[in-house]
Amino acid sequence: MKIIPISADSLGTRSMATFVETKDCNIFIDPSVRLAPKRFGLPPHKIEKERKREHWKEIKECVRKSDVLIVTHYHFDHHNPDAPSIYRRKTALLKDYQNKINRNQQMRAKRFIRKLGDYPKEILPADGKTFEFGRTLIEFSKPVPHGPTLRMGWVVEVAVTDEEQTFVHTSDIQGASVKSQLEFILKSNPRTILMDGPFSVLMMADQGRPLKSSERNIIKIIRKTDVKDFLIDHHFVREEEYRDRIPKIFEVAKEEVVNLQTCAGYLGRKDDLLEAKRKKLYKADEERKR
Repeated sequence: MKIIPISADSLGTRSMATFVETKDCNIFIDPSVRLAPKRFGLPPHKIEKERKREHWKEIKECVRKSDVLIVTHYHFDHHNPDAPSIYRRKTALLKDYQNKINRNQQMRAKRFIRKLGDYPKEILPADGKTFEFGRTLIEFSKPVPHGPTLRMGWVVEVAVTDEEQTFVHTSDIQGASVKSQLEFILKSNPRTILMDGPFSVLMMADQGRPLKSSERNIIKIIRKTDVKDFLIDHHFVREEEYRDRIPKIFEVAKEEVVNLQTCAGYLGRKDDLLEAKRKKLYKADEERKR
């Protein structure tokens, strides 16, 4: 199995777009990319816009090679309603828009499916189901909260298993602070996991309980599964000091010989947290003009 993060926050854009290749089929999870419309009161910098264009081009190239496209929920950094043709002749496994979905995402999902029309070979609701493609299994969790509460609705987690290993893509669970989010991961027993880590700035509320719960549950995953490559990204790296928020997970990972790193680190690159550095990017522009 080959697992290739194509677009991610540590690579400079909001996304968890991931290409998975097995002997039986090619799978693309959440083929979309976005930028924060405002951060620090500033719109996206030109460098961010260029990075987004680069990532979208890479996404489309990998989608062309894919047999299966997966959408874990209907936020725009996980599905792109403006590009329905990328689903042409693909099997589309989508978060069910009729069950366990908030009103905003349900409206988006209905519009998206109308736009898909006859492009996909088939459109199937994925929640809680398992699909077989040769010896490759794609298993979906039942809907779990998008983060520590249901304020943002539900997502589905994904486990891809072939003859070599299991890979889990958690979608937007923001650090697995909730029992149902954790249970699917432990049951799947991944060797590789891509987790949306806690958005620590927002999770410091309620005396930091959600953040502490995320820390405990991430340590459980490290200690109780066969994970070797633990990719933690997305919401987690929207501030430059992300490693300082829950340093214990990095200490435990080192003790257990688990590679806990961002998508950028997994690809052998340095973090490029363009959104977190947006204020600095604009400041550098102003200094060059002087």
